[in-house]
Amino acid sequence: MGSIVSSNKKKPQSALLNPGESLSDRRFTNTGPSTNNHQQTGEELTAPANQPVEEISLDEWLSQNLIHHEAMREKVKERQVGTWIEIRLFISSTFIDTHSERDILVQRVIPSINRKLTSKFIRVIPVDLRWGVLADESKNCEEIQKTCLNQIDKCRDNVLYMPWFLGLRTDRYGWVQDNYLPENGFEQPQLYDWIERFDSYGKKVSITSLEAIQASQSGKIKRESPTVFFYKRNMMDLPNEPKGVKFPEEFRWIFEFEYVEKEMKDPKLKFQYNVNKNASAYEKDRDALNKFLQGHPEIKWSEYDAQFCDAKITLERENARSFGVGYVKNLEDFEKQVEGDLMESILSNYSSIDTTQVDNYALESIQHRNAVKLKAATFVGRTGLVNKAYQHCVTSGYPNTLILHGEPGCGKSGLLAKIAVDCMSQVEKTNDFLFIQAVDSCPGSSLLEGMMRRLQINLRKYRRDRGETKLSIEFTGNASELKQKHHEFLIESANQYPDKLFVIVIDAVNQFQSRLGAWDMWWLPLKDAPKNLKFMISTLNQENGTFQNARNVSPDAECVPVENMSHEDLKEMVRETLARFNKKLTENEDSNVGNQMDILLSKSQSPLYLIAACEALRKFGIFEKVTQYIENLPNTITDLFSFLLDDWSITYGKLFVHDVAGFICVSKDGLLENQINDLLHYKEQREKGDGQFLYDANFPRIYDSISHFLAAGGGGYLRFFHDQLKYAVRRKFMTESFEQETHACMRDFFQDIIIKQCCETPQVEPPAYFDHILEQLVYHQLKAHQNQDTPLESLKISLRNIYFVKNRIVAKQQQSLSDDYSVALATLKDTEDLEALKQWASFVQLYTSYIQELPNFSLNMAVTQSPNSFVTKDTLSLGMEPLVKGEAYPLYWTNIPMEGDSMLVKYCRGGVCVSANAKRDIVAITGDEFTAVYDMISGELIHDFKTIGSAVSISSDGKTLILGGYSGRISRYNISKGTLEDVVKIFEKDLCTSWLTCTGDNLLACWNEINIHVDSNERYIATWITVLDKNSLKIVKKWCTEKPGFDCCYNERLNMIFSAHLGGDIIGWDLQGNQLCSATFDCDVIHCLSIHPTENKIISGSDDYIIREWSVTKSSVELCNQIEDDDDIDIKSPLHRGHKSVCYDDIGERILTIRFRRKELRIFNISGELLKEMKGHAASIEYMSLVPGKNQVLSSANLHETILWQLPVTKESKKNTVPKMVEEIVR
Repeated sequence: MGSIVSSNKKKPQSALLNPGESLSDRRFTNTGPSTNNHQQTGEELTAPANQPVEEISLDEWLSQNLIHHEAMREKVKERQVGTWIEIRLFISSTFIDTHSERDILVQRVIPSINRKLTSKFIRVIPVDLRWGVLADESKNCEEIQKTCLNQIDKCRDNVLYMPWFLGLRTDRYGWVQDNYLPENGFEQPQLYDWIERFDSYGKKVSITSLEAIQASQSGKIKRESPTVFFYKRNMMDLPNEPKGVKFPEEFRWIFEFEYVEKEMKDPKLKFQYNVNKNASAYEKDRDALNKFLQGHPEIKWSEYDAQFCDAKITLERENARSFGVGYVKNLEDFEKQVEGDLMESILSNYSSIDTTQVDNYALESIQHRNAVKLKAATFVGRTGLVNKAYQHCVTSGYPNTLILHGEPGCGKSGLLAKIAVDCMSQVEKTNDFLFIQAVDSCPGSSLLEGMMRRLQINLRKYRRDRGETKLSIEFTGNASELKQKHHEFLIESANQYPDKLFVIVIDAVNQFQSRLGAWDMWWLPLKDAPKNLKFMISTLNQENGTFQNARNVSPDAECVPVENMSHEDLKEMVRETLARFNKKLTENEDSNVGNQMDILLSKSQSPLYLIAACEALRKFGIFEKVTQYIENLPNTITDLFSFLLDDWSITYGKLFVHDVAGFICVSKDGLLENQINDLLHYKEQREKGDGQFLYDANFPRIYDSISHFLAAGGGGYLRFFHDQLKYAVRRKFMTESFEQETHACMRDFFQDIIIKQCCETPQVEPPAYFDHILEQLVYHQLKAHQNQDTPLESLKISLRNIYFVKNRIVAKQQQSLSDDYSVALATLKDTEDLEALKQWASFVQLYTSYIQELPNFSLNMAVTQSPNSFVTKDTLSLGMEPLVKGEAYPLYWTNIPMEGDSMLVKYCRGGVCVSANAKRDIVAITGDEFTAVYDMISGELIHDFKTIGSAVSISSDGKTLILGGYSGRISRYNISKGTLEDVVKIFEKDLCTSWLTCTGDNLLACWNEINIHVDSNERYIATWITVLDKNSLKIVKKWCTEKPGFDCCYNERLNMIFSAHLGGDIIGWDLQGNQLCSATFDCDVIHCLSIHPTENKIISGSDDYIIREWSVTKSSVELCNQIEDDDDIDIKSPLHRGHKSVCYDDIGERILTIRFRRKELRIFNISGELLKEMKGHAASIEYMSLVPGKNQVLSSANLHETILWQLPVTKESKKNTVPKMVEEIVR
């Protein structure tokens, strides 16, 4: 809305007000009853003075002055796919008698239209000023005209068109205006050239009539179909009452024409009508206006029937006017008619777009370009930086990368947007390749994988358009393969067209999600990139380490700090910003007001501060006090935002601003404008009930003030674009209790919507934003439950509900669903909640692919779990039975775990060695055909190195993978980049790595050689041990043990390696290769060794099925405990029987074992009691590895699967806390 503009007219007298018409009795200060009631009425509601009226009716005057028959009809313009159209629909009527119709429009008709138009990228925003006209604005006629009529003008697509306007015509008339605001008082004065003539005409009409008149002014260009609609209500008689009775007597004043020429005799009604000698003239003007509107060639006029339903007195006063609201019913036909009219007009006036032939990545590309165009439209200044960065983008040469970096609010995004738009203009001429990514501008834009896939598609289209038709349209590999191909395909494309530039522009890289190592910046051009490959990125200096990581990856990158703007650039920015609102500051030493520009610039050099200050100034209307206002502005951006919050609270109501800011602040990733409207209405209904009001404003009004500080990330999801505003909101509003209450309100709102969809056949159509609230719900459930030890029952609507799970998976939200389980498990404290969530998380991980394939059988999948599992019990508690049972059910899970087993994650591959890093939640698996890295929690493949291996280890920081193989080599991979960094040949002959671990500065490895002779007997050559420098992979020491062996372990406390051998030998070594101690016992083969986490003990597994514990020192290995096990499988060869792998749990109180040719993992206590068998593998387990510090273990079946288990809680596991451990791979 525009600023207050002084009028040269005489100061207006008090306007004639309707009883209760106000916009609501809540907006006026009641003066209390008077002893002289008649005098009070006359003082409050003075009628305008009589004016001479020309002998021409109102409808004739309007026809002559507002309808332009020479208007041109414009053809519907073509639309770009993916470009959103927002239609702001102004709803006009008298207020107290049309709440039913307005509620239907705002709560039913418009949401229904929006659902239907989502696929066409059109949304309707209602401008409903029932709560939008404030006390200050209602003090005189000019203020109310400015408020209402300016809002109508904001509902035009263009000043040449008529607005989107919906008027409700009833018997009431509205607040009569005693003078009119001159045309230069409005934001669009060119639309008010009629108002001075109308003033001269002499009619005084109501504000509701003025709204209708302004909306009915013909546009200079005619639309394909009318966008202005009027609906006249005809009230039906009350049943069982005499003919002509339409309302109860005590409430008819709410619905009838409110002006009378003589005072009513009924004492209950005489204060409810305005006594005015012009009453008949007003009624005649109302009817004449209706006649004009009905005959207007560019207006859709309809009539509808309604019947009295109810009325409420909102403020009752003795011997004075009372206030109330009325409701009507039988509006089904009205609802259907309005929705049909709006849909027909929208579809006629906006060209249809067929999105079925356009993939999501193409739509996203359009939205990214739209995002930078929007930011660039408000950019000014910084010519030097713009030219420097632009030349980098459009000039072939080195460096390949330019980094725009700075502090929050310094203007990086605006600068990058300006350069991107300039590049867009350039490539239209040169046909170079340009790719733009504005992180957080549309759905999925914060995911690096999504960006890389879109980049692949765009590059392939560019090349296919140039004749490479054999090149596939898109890259179909997994995330790991995409990562490996990224640099290769970029370089290949640039080399293929050396005379073309390949420009890639990415804004706000620090706002990427961390998945796929996005913050490591590995995806920037490497040293060998061709010179026509040009990257430009923007980032904060500190957040998520992206700036420093970018410099590490591209050390020759040109780093351009975005610092303070020049004084002249700052001036120009302020000038341009204020000019959009027809305002300007003095820039000289004016004797009365001083140099306002210098005063403002002395406050701060931050572009964000100045933009925020201009936003505050454009609302300030008293020119003589502008200087004082600027001087009183705070000096920091956070304090300025706090100042603005106070200002908005005064303007729109403290509670309203409190709740709007709270909803946006605590939202997980932003809210749609319609979501915010629905949330506000939900809270209002919950706290006040139908027909009652909680707020003095609505979101379309405040949006005009806060939109400059919001980002529409995720396809229109509004959130605070700058952290300083969020800090200000948190400091001013977000007490711990209010934050939790806000989360609870959003939780309840989302649950009310979601629970209606949690059944086999939902009867209610979900809102257009249903998928978004699916991702939001769990976040708010957990936040609302924070710091509570009680069970979280609401999880039975979400993470413990099969229909919620199905909806998330069908919506392709499996990754975020997995994240929700992880956060919930880390947050909640109740034992039952935790156990239930572990089982549900395991179920979801194991069955996601099946739910994707057969979603209609989700209920079957849940109820066919173990009968006592939480998955089964929670699902049966819903009271629904699967439609298909037993053998007819198309899935049978052959590897069902035993009841109570905690199978957390099942990875799709199994190998001969596994390793885990708990800090970065990654798992490495190597085998005869592959080496791969997975996300530990979700099971998602991160990298597939397509290299065979025999032993694998992940460094303690989780950044490096060490791989041992069958050819005497050690390889080192960068996990962040997914690239091979180094390969070192340790032995000339083909030795196999059987054990590998990273510790301190060293890399320790054990090597064996196997020769298979024609007699099929295996001959094992003596084992070698190597100590390598972890950074250079150079050999520090290597030695031969002189005996064949299979496994080793490392004791960090003793700094010793212990090796296990054929013949029952255990030998202890220092890292220089000196034998310090040994022991021998009666068995054929020791297959495996493992170290105790806290004591100087080791444990061994051998072919005789005896588990032995050894106490070790630097000079001795002594047996201290043994556990006898057995097996009913008769295996002759000692090389293939017994315990294949053993290890301690995290605290050394339990022992984990696997046996040759067995599929289960067994757990013993130190006394030898078998505590648990964990089943779930489809084939025999080859290896297992403890996940340090998490009470979890990995087991792997070669060529089949790897499983992450949660170790069960037993009395042994409760004895101690989990110690810090050195990771080792157990064989």
